[in-house]
Amino acid sequence: MEPERTDHATKQRAVFSLTSPHLFSIVVAIFTFPIILSSLPVADYGKWQFVLALQAWAITLSAPQITSGSKRGLSLGQDGTFFFALFKRGTFMLFPSAMFLLLGTFFLCSEKTEFGLLCFVSSFYLFFNILLQESIADFLIAKKSFVAHGIWSVLTSPVARIGSSMVAFFTQSIVLFSLFQVGYAFLVSLVGLAVLIRMNGLWEQFKRKHYDVSCFRFGIRSMPIDALGALSSRLIDILIGILFGLSSLAYFSVARDLRNQIVSIFKISFPLLYADFAKQPLDQLTSLVKKRMPRMIATSTLLGGLGLLAGVGYITLFLPKEFLSVIPLFAILSLAFPVGIPTIVLSTVLQSHLRYRAIAIATSIPNLFEIMLISLLGWLNGIPGMVLAIALYGYISFLFFYLAVIKRESFKKVLEQRKLLRTLMEIY
Repeated sequence: MEPERTDHATKQRAVFSLTSPHLFSIVVAIFTFPIILSSLPVADYGKWQFVLALQAWAITLSAPQITSGSKRGLSLGQDGTFFFALFKRGTFMLFPSAMFLLLGTFFLCSEKTEFGLLCFVSSFYLFFNILLQESIADFLIAKKSFVAHGIWSVLTSPVARIGSSMVAFFTQSIVLFSLFQVGYAFLVSLVGLAVLIRMNGLWEQFKRKHYDVSCFRFGIRSMPIDALGALSSRLIDILIGILFGLSSLAYFSVARDLRNQIVSIFKISFPLLYADFAKQPLDQLTSLVKKRMPRMIATSTLLGGLGLLAGVGYITLFLPKEFLSVIPLFAILSLAFPVGIPTIVLSTVLQSHLRYRAIAIATSIPNLFEIMLISLLGWLNGIPGMVLAIALYGYISFLFFYLAVIKRESFKKVLEQRKLLRTLMEIY
């Protein structure tokens, strides 16, 4: 009985360590969002969101799944995988970073000064915010260092948000707002990296070649799928910004950010699940997930409904009045909440076992549907149509992840009968 009690207490501490930073992040976002939106011009906030969309596309060129895939080797004790993955992805990161420097120069020469400066900021943001911070977070997840992961999450997100909101309040400058985030990320990342190396002997493990090289292959193979995913997820930003203006993009971004705050509640359990899933046989894991699927859908629906009510109240009471137009967009995005938790769990099953083919199919086909839906519904009904396409994509994504995990054998047979899909499976 004593070992069971100890294991239960350990899991309780882990859950608390995971939920606390997320909840703190949500509270910080609630208080800082009105400050940011009331301090910055709406069009300027739209500019930053437009640059972030370009950044999301550029990140795919850095093979982001290299660091994500390193969690498997790290969870199995191959600690040199940290630097192996960091250096491999860092090499790929040079190209998108250089692209932003060139893009910034182009905007400056075109007398679009703010766009140019934001692109310069993004060039450094890719290294210090994306590469280093994600690598450290993945290491802590793999090692089940949930308390340390919680502290890291607080330092890299809520604290940065508090600081940047104060910069926005006192300067009303979108450039200084973004510049603070990069400067803060630089300092925190260097300190975090130094502590991690000192406490875990990571460099010695790397020099002894005690690492898992499969994460590199996983990252390379995942690049086309990552690119397709970024294209589909950020296509709407580019279209709204170009066709309907940067202010419209700002309004949509607020609706999506509120949706993401609610989805972050769904993702609380992800770090806890990954390390456990990686050590369980896939068949046993699949059976467990299938058994608990109705409960996951019910929980996701309940939490999503509460989040919808809370979001509408928040927009009405706390955001500037011009953002009341965000409510219909937020309500449309909320239609996909019932499949939020199930999709995350199914995706974690595939990621934890590095199932290249299954991940490729379960992400690429829904992404293609999303691109087509955004184009078609956007043409028919403008911004509301494009937002509805995102909600429909949530259900399509759930369906394919369900087939790839729960019905994988029969799903595989169907795919093998289709020439195009068979070709895709052979690649991955």
